Amino acid sequence: MKKFFVILLCMVLLVGITGCGNDEQTNKSNKNELIIQNIQDYYINYYNELREKYYAESYAAYKHTHIAGTKDDFKNNYYKEKIQVYAFKDINNDNIEDFIIKTIPENDWDEKKSWKIYASIEAYTIDIKTKEIEKIMDANFDDNLLYNSDKNIYLSKLSRKYEYPDLTSYYIISPNEEGVYNQTKLISYFPTKKDDFFYKVLGGGNSISEDEYLSYVKDTKEIVFEYIDPKNSLHELDDKLLKEVDEILDGNSKQDNLTCSSKDVDNIIELLLRGEKVRVDSNSDIKISSDERIQNYNQEYPYATEYTISCGSYSKSVRISHK
Repeated sequence: MKKFFVILLCMVLLVGITGCGNDEQTNKSNKNELIIQNIQDYYINYYNELREKYYAESYAAYKHTHIAGTKDDFKNNYYKEKIQVYAFKDINNDNIEDFIIKTIPENDWDEKKSWKIYASIEAYTIDIKTKEIEKIMDANFDDNLLYNSDKNIYLSKLSRKYEYPDLTSYYIISPNEEGVYNQTKLISYFPTKKDDFFYKVLGGGNSISEDEYLSYVKDTKEIVFEYIDPKNSLHELDDKLLKEVDEILDGNSKQDNLTCSSKDVDNIIELLLRGEKVRVDSNSDIKISSDERIQNYNQEYPYATEYTISCGSYSKSVRISHK
């Protein structure tokens, strides 16, 4: 009888352990699925951060040239919002939708020079584990993109009918050392001129054979973007951002009177990395702020504190995991 209870207890424990394991796997799976489901919102939040950064940088540039300028003058007479639309599309074949931003020039046609000013495209992807967003494309283009899988390049067809009605041109968009796709070549073809195939590397040019020209433009897949007007998903750009810029600029003008230096900031960072506690007098020019973080990608140490130490405009941040 005693042996029976021992066996029964073992079975109960085994079922409990197995069940917990399944629940843990399910939770992990749900967490990953949740991240993927919310990927578009995550991109849009990042897009708002880009807009806010551009807004702040524009104001800083304005203050540099308008010493007595005001926020109202900047907003009403100086600042112009970028004309942009965005789309979601998996262009790098990793089964994760990438974030595509198309920036449209305010005047897309130059009457005097009779050429079109092309829009720019930026593409971003996300690392699901770290949640970091990285740029994967930064190029100019006309309409949609073409992808050549054999060469792992993108092409953008250019329209120049007013300059050269018979000319067919493509920008070649290929990856640099960091893996970001940029324009590297412009290849063109005059059908009215026999054997006139050529490419122009930015800064120089040369003729190429018809076979080489066709190796770029044939067997390509068109990538069509369904763009969305971002107006309904944008955060308001308010005076708080401009006030922060004013404070930074004001702080920069007082750098000569600081009682700290960049070396002090570096020393505090080193102390924190060694696990030591740091206290700074509240009246000191050195400022320390901290923020608690959850590191979803770090299962061993999921909690951390992020410290930011600054002396005037010199600032550094460090993240210390809770061990």
